[in-house]
Amino acid sequence: MRPSEQLLAGRRALDRVPAIEIIEDWTSFGHQWALRIRISISVSSALVPALSDWYLLADEDYPQGRILMLPAKTNSIQETFQHQRYNAEGPLSLPWRLGNICLSTNELRSGSLISPVEPWDARDRLRWSAERGIAWLTDAAMDKLAVPGQPFELPDFPSTDKFGIIGYNEDVNSLNVSNRAEPLFGTGKLLRPSFNQKLVFLTELSDIHGSQVKTFDWGSAAIAGRSEAICWFRLSAPPFFQPWRSPNTFGELQKVCAIDGVDFYRAVRSAFMRLGCPNSFFAVVGFPIPETISGPAAQMHWQPFRISGLEKKKGVRDQPEHQWNIHCRTTIGPKQTIQWLASENWAKTQLRSRGSLPASVKKKMLLIGAGAVGSVVAENFARGGIENITIIDPQELAIGNLVRHTLDMSSVGANKAEELAQRLNLIGPHIAAKSIAQRFGITNETEKLVAEEYDLIIDCSATDQVPLALSKLKFKKLTRFASFSITQGADKMLLFCSEGTSFDSQKFYELMNPILDSEIKRLVNEPLPREGIGCWHPVFPGAYHDISALTGFALKRLGAIASSPWKTQLQVFSNTADGINLFWFAGEKPHDV
Repeated sequence: MRPSEQLLAGRRALDRVPAIEIIEDWTSFGHQWALRIRISISVSSALVPALSDWYLLADEDYPQGRILMLPAKTNSIQETFQHQRYNAEGPLSLPWRLGNICLSTNELRSGSLISPVEPWDARDRLRWSAERGIAWLTDAAMDKLAVPGQPFELPDFPSTDKFGIIGYNEDVNSLNVSNRAEPLFGTGKLLRPSFNQKLVFLTELSDIHGSQVKTFDWGSAAIAGRSEAICWFRLSAPPFFQPWRSPNTFGELQKVCAIDGVDFYRAVRSAFMRLGCPNSFFAVVGFPIPETISGPAAQMHWQPFRISGLEKKKGVRDQPEHQWNIHCRTTIGPKQTIQWLASENWAKTQLRSRGSLPASVKKKMLLIGAGAVGSVVAENFARGGIENITIIDPQELAIGNLVRHTLDMSSVGANKAEELAQRLNLIGPHIAAKSIAQRFGITNETEKLVAEEYDLIIDCSATDQVPLALSKLKFKKLTRFASFSITQGADKMLLFCSEGTSFDSQKFYELMNPILDSEIKRLVNEPLPREGIGCWHPVFPGAYHDISALTGFALKRLGAIASSPWKTQLQVFSNTADGINLFWFAGEKPHDV
């Protein structure tokens, strides 16, 4: 098999790079092609020679696909540096190591003249990758891959285990590395939720005697599932070997633990005995990390691994202590490789860095009405950061609702509020949504809602009954009210806002009725579409994309006025082919318009 013309064009472009010498031309390795090059740099160090061999790996559809740059097994770097995968030797059948370097990092000092934008044509892409690799290698030789002030990154903890992702919940407020009274190791619990076996929540840490040390706060999704016991221990800094390699064996982990006065084997032995001598169990090692290199600690990171193969050994006395001693020399002996697992910080600040609602609207919320508009409103608020949501609706979901509802066929025939709450709880690990499957009115159950002291009450019921019932309730604190409703065909969204200790239904109808009257006159001769057979099956038209667009625009307006007192006002959004426009029929405009 011959390399493609695109691969050959990329290879010819390397001839114009003085620091590169082609050692072996393109060689096929399955769906990849490998090119061995020799790089010369003007500096060197004890770990980075002036001359070193590397492999450029390109997918067969080059210039598309991936390009990797890996050290050769001979005449190249052996250690692991920053901005590099764990540089293990890898399979014997391959001539390169596994320490792929990051070519796209923006932190290269020696590559400041190389564009950070990767080209995608055949002539330039391979050359760009090689030149970025030369810059990385130069920085590594000059010890400039980790400069104070740059974003901190963890050493690579290589994982091939398919256990899943363990989530923990840590931020600067939960950081407590200076409290030496806190134990250095103990046992704890993980929870694998029933809805997804690939997600695992770290829920609790205890000392070795079972007394609780720390709990991790989660929403309703982390309640039901299978609990698993674990071992944990805490260090004062990330465990690594110079320049930036994570421990590979239990013996290496024991060495870094000893720096903090933690006896790794004693900690694991105590957990093994405490947990009833299981055949396998999980462990997490925690350590503080900063946001930037040399910056102050910003959170704890919990790095998990698996301890397995602890079944009873034949020919060894059937007592825990004897079994443990033999495991320490064999299964988890100093030369045995650690089975690292994947973990992520699922703290609120981390998950919402991609976008959320203003903090002033991320409060405790009551949603009345779980229909088409209510479901879209609820999903937007849940994804935007509101965690405590109560939904009330008496109706069951019908198959016809699905064309504009966020629920699916698995919920047909079930109560809308209950199903929507379950859906919201699966959106994020901190959401605690609950439901009330009944009509909103003046009842004993409704009176209980007053005691909940909601910050925000949203009406999406599109009924006269809810505003009237709301007006008869007296709330204990200043409460914000919002009413979302759409006109026929979803050509307008009506958003009413107010705040107080009661809902002003008189003002609501004073502002709303003129618009509703004009809509009735406009549509008096337009018949409603039918669903099913007979005159009792008229349906209200409104496409999902229109409802979503109007709701999103209305929520953006709520965010714009979120930090100021809510004046009683009605905002009307018009949905046209040219986009959504805002205009007013009554009430005052917010201060920022």
